[in-house]
Amino acid sequence: MKISTSMPHRLMPDQCLSKPAYRLYQAGVYGRWTVVALLWLTLVPWSIWQFRQDIALLQDHFTWVAIRYGFAFQLVPAFTLFGSIGFTGAVLIRQSCHILWGLSIKERNNLIRGTARIRKIGPRHLLWRWLFR
Repeated sequence: MKISTSMPHRLMPDQCLSKPAYRLYQAGVYGRWTVVALLWLTLVPWSIWQFRQDIALLQDHFTWVAIRYGFAFQLVPAFTLFGSIGFTGAVLIRQSCHILWGLSIKERNNLIRGTARIRKIGPRHLLWRWLFR
């Protein structure tokens, strides 16, 4: 039986990253949740507003056919609504995986490379001051 002395394949972000790389990870998390918040504050209310006549019809006569035709004949609001829900679900799943199982080696290496790239660019980069303070 061979015992591996190398690093485990997945570690929590705060355990396996340097301080600048962890801050870059946090910037990515904050950025994704900011996009989710913007979607839910702008596109979702607009798409629901576009469905206002269909919602009024559904309040009188709820049928699955009415829901289907509401989505079928108003494609742009339907795509924005489902896209917002899908993006939110993707962010939730990614964040849950990071919390439960940690970062993979590939994700860790990408964060380290990103930190090195920002360090090379220097103070001209938007995140430089936040990463290397």
